[in-house]
Amino acid sequence: MRSVGRFRFLWKSTAQVAYQTITVKDDGTITGSVKWSGPVPKIPSVLINKDPDVCDPQSLKKRDLERLVIDGNGGVANTVVFLKNVTKSKAMALPEGR
Repeated sequence: MRSVGRFRFLWKSTAQVAYQTITVKDDGTITGSVKWSGPVPKIPSVLINKDPDVCDPQSLKKRDLERLVIDGNGGVANTVVFLKNVTKSKAMALPEGR
């Protein structure tokens, strides 16, 4: 597990955890938004030193990493929220082709 700011990232695949499919009555849905609280950290820039024709066509010599995207209202983009320690529930709705 790795912590960044107030977030923790788990690198363990869900395929490694036993999951039992059961019939669920009165199931629900979780909805919401992820909001950043506190000051927005300074995102570091990196120097572009490989293949400048492709990686730096504007000749800026550096680029922001943009790993943390926060809008003007504190909303955090590209986030995933999950429930820990769920070992049994209804079948997961997976997209076609899996």
